[in-house]
Amino acid sequence: MAVVTRAPTAEAFAIRDQVSQVIAISFGLLLTLLIGTAAVSMRSVTVDVNRLSKKARRISEGSFDVDMSHHRIDEIGTLYQSVGEMRDSLRTRIEQAERREQEMTQAREETEQARKKLRQIIDLVPDLIFAKNQGGEYLIANEATAEAYGLSPEEVEGRNESEVIPSVEDSEGFREDDLAVIESGESKFIPDEEITTADGETRILQTTKIPYDVPGSDEDAVLGYSRDVTELKRYEQTLETQRDNLQVLNQVVRHDIRNKLQLVSAYAQMCQEQLEDGSEENVENVLEATRDAIDITETARDVTEVMLQSEVDRSPVGLRNVLEEEIDDIRSGFDTVRITVEGSIPDVDVIADDMLESMFRNLLHNAVQHNDKDVPEIAVSARLTNDHVVVRIADNGPGIPDGQKELIFQEGKVGIDSDGTGLGLYLVDTLVDRYGGDVRVKDNEPTGSVFIVTLLISR
Repeated sequence: MAVVTRAPTAEAFAIRDQVSQVIAISFGLLLTLLIGTAAVSMRSVTVDVNRLSKKARRISEGSFDVDMSHHRIDEIGTLYQSVGEMRDSLRTRIEQAERREQEMTQAREETEQARKKLRQIIDLVPDLIFAKNQGGEYLIANEATAEAYGLSPEEVEGRNESEVIPSVEDSEGFREDDLAVIESGESKFIPDEEITTADGETRILQTTKIPYDVPGSDEDAVLGYSRDVTELKRYEQTLETQRDNLQVLNQVVRHDIRNKLQLVSAYAQMCQEQLEDGSEENVENVLEATRDAIDITETARDVTEVMLQSEVDRSPVGLRNVLEEEIDDIRSGFDTVRITVEGSIPDVDVIADDMLESMFRNLLHNAVQHNDKDVPEIAVSARLTNDHVVVRIADNGPGIPDGQKELIFQEGKVGIDSDGTGLGLYLVDTLVDRYGGDVRVKDNEPTGSVFIVTLLISR
């Protein structure tokens, strides 16, 4: 039988004391029995009782290897058997108590190891990680949080935020957000909030706060994660300033170039009226080149406007009015162009913005500019399909090779033998994508190309 040599736990001592009391009571009963049977074999009984008393004392002291075998079949034998059973029960209960104590000790050690690992992880994170209870006491604070206030994590944890945060205004603002999360039970995202550090510097944080269940406690708390976005905000401000400067530059340069081109166009028209027959062709070429240059400045304006927009504000735009106005502009601007509308243009609103007219203008001008026929022909149609409207713009030009159909929508890409800039179709593709639509090109019959634009209908 194995001997228990390790020191009993507190629970084991309690169990042993209970058994000792039982043994004492049993011996009291035995003495009563002896008084009543004093005339019967007193010497033999006394020896066995003394032997049993010693064994019981050893058991109460924690020795469980005591031999409880006996040969008596009287009350003394019954007492021997009872003490033996109590010995076995005591040993089992002490072993169980010690196992529980070992398991608890192991659990405490594992918990402490996990806590140390968690501490290492959160301290390695350069962002602020913290937890506070409803009273504003810091339950967790990583090094980044503590450093922001010129303290160590040990100096922060256990203290109220009003004692840690230098700025009273900051503390009150954080407190309001914390209570809102705790009371609502819902997370909160704060895109930017200012914090005053220990050295008086103002930093901008982007913070997320969520409800937090404190292990082993019923108290309500909040867990927060804050990232310093000060440099990012400064960079965004720099970009906004540069964008504003580019917009001004674009307006000035485009205005000056357009004015000069319009002056060239006016002088060319005057020369055309004064020239003899047969010389007008050269002047017409000058006029056409001038008109193309003016179109380029308009396209450049639109592309710049799209590229410099910081936000996309889509809204319902009437399709019929916009498309019909651009068709009328083509008719009035190009005498030789034959443009027809097949059927009627649906009177619906589409998801777009004020650049929708620029998209159709570039598609129509593309059909004219790259057309090699004496009389360019353009056919426009539109039809509804469920939640979309499909607009087709077909021409009788030279067409686009299959290998170029995808490339023509890329920035700066132009078709074969084209004198264009490639900005127009790039702008078309950019705008259609912004509107959540689609644009593609396929061959027209017998010659030419068909640009197919699909736009979302506004409901």
